[in-house]
Amino acid sequence: MAVPEKLTWRLYVAAVGGVTTIITQRLLTLGWKAVTGEAPPEPGDSKASWAGALTWAVASGIGLGMSRLFARQLAEKALHHFRD
Repeated sequence: MAVPEKLTWRLYVAAVGGVTTIITQRLLTLGWKAVTGEAPPEPGDSKASWAGALTWAVASGIGLGMSRLFARQLAEKALHHFRD
């Protein structure tokens, strides 16, 4: 990969990753509200239960990890599409 192509690739992955992260966070928040009827716990909220905070941390970690994988795969497919 040439330097300009590498830079384009990194910028594209960052852009797709940013968009998918925002969408994932909103979907996770909506899902949490639908299931619990409340907003997700804030990390520094002393009133939040440990179980709720831990569940939110696990759910958001899995969701964001999956969105990162999705963004990377999407960027890879798009790169190959534009190369060919």
